[in-house]
Amino acid sequence: MNLSSRMAFYIAGSVIIKGLTLCVLPYSLTLLKPAQLGLYSLFNSFIAIVSTVIAVGLRQVFWIEFFHKNHQTRRLMLNDIILIYIFVATPLLIALCMFVAFINRVVFVNDASPLMIYISLLICFFGFFTELFYQVLVATQKIVHLLMVQLCGALVMIAGSIVFLKWDWGVTGLLGAQLGSALIVSLWAGQEYVKRNLVHILSMQRVKNLFKQYITAGLPFISSVLAAFFITSSSRWLLVYYSNLHHVGIYSVVEMVGTLFQIVVLQPFQNTYLPFLFERFVTTSNVMHVENENKQRMCMVVLLIGVSGLVGYLLLRPLMYYVVPIVYHRAILYAPLMFIGQLLLLATSFMLAYVQFCKKIYFIGGSLVACALINALLCRIFIPQLQVVGALFALVGTYAFYFVISWMYNRTLVRTTPVVLLIHRH
Repeated sequence: MNLSSRMAFYIAGSVIIKGLTLCVLPYSLTLLKPAQLGLYSLFNSFIAIVSTVIAVGLRQVFWIEFFHKNHQTRRLMLNDIILIYIFVATPLLIALCMFVAFINRVVFVNDASPLMIYISLLICFFGFFTELFYQVLVATQKIVHLLMVQLCGALVMIAGSIVFLKWDWGVTGLLGAQLGSALIVSLWAGQEYVKRNLVHILSMQRVKNLFKQYITAGLPFISSVLAAFFITSSSRWLLVYYSNLHHVGIYSVVEMVGTLFQIVVLQPFQNTYLPFLFERFVTTSNVMHVENENKQRMCMVVLLIGVSGLVGYLLLRPLMYYVVPIVYHRAILYAPLMFIGQLLLLATSFMLAYVQFCKKIYFIGGSLVACALINALLCRIFIPQLQVVGALFALVGTYAFYFVISWMYNRTLVRTTPVVLLIHRH
């Protein structure tokens, strides 16, 4: 299967999976008040932060090193990362369980129950194995297998959400469905792990010797992942501070445009195009030629998606007003701003592909931290006066800044790279 076929197949599968999920959305919105949706949104933010910290950047280390290693060293690296994660994450989560009341008071302003927080911590733990499994399938380009696993996880979450909402479990039910999905995918990953005899090459001594090396390599990614998360999620917290959970709920609906864009565009880009591009970087004798082709594709893809998105919005807007409950209609007016921000993020992803391959982790982390600071400043300026619109202005401004600095660094990196560069796996 060539690149175009893989990408088309992945997009089709992702749209089907996301379409099934979206079928539940009108049902969920009729049963959840904006404040409940806002609380669930805050829980997703909490899960993202905790998951990032307890994973200490290990998944990012796996991804950035994968294409520079051979088959056997990839298997060893996977084992090392799994064991190190278990050793690090388990005591950290146990410690967090001892401070549930404090977390509820500080993070959720006493709107969450202890059960909700316990479930969210379990999601954090098993979510690592889910995402690592997805990464392995992406890196090895097993697209059909990946979509099957994702479909299974989505169906479990959809069924759980419908049942638990029918039982009036609210946010607790949604979190329970999310945990069920993570458990199913983790069990599937465990079956594949045993099937491929990876357990037989486990080495505690090796992990002990390389523990510091992996942690040192992973720590810089914590700041970058948290900064990226802050850019996308800080608006929710600031909307709570300067407004109320109702506006958080409206903003959460607008964010669904970003989620849809990621499903249809960004995830296929990351899961099919980047592995293809990295393999070309490894095997080619002229890296700069490949990078120039990458930039040409960026211009064509961004222009095509931008025009298609504008036309699609104009055609589908009447249907959106019919499908979306009236309390969320304001979100439809704000959708184009979120779309512009996602387009800028897509262009930046093209620019950062070569930077990632060259393992420039300090620029990746530093640029995202800088963007997070810019986002905080713009949010402070716009949100108190404009609420949801202000949050979107801040997001678009931040992604524009991210694109400019990534373009400038990519240009500098290309200028300092020899025209002919041979890179060998080690």
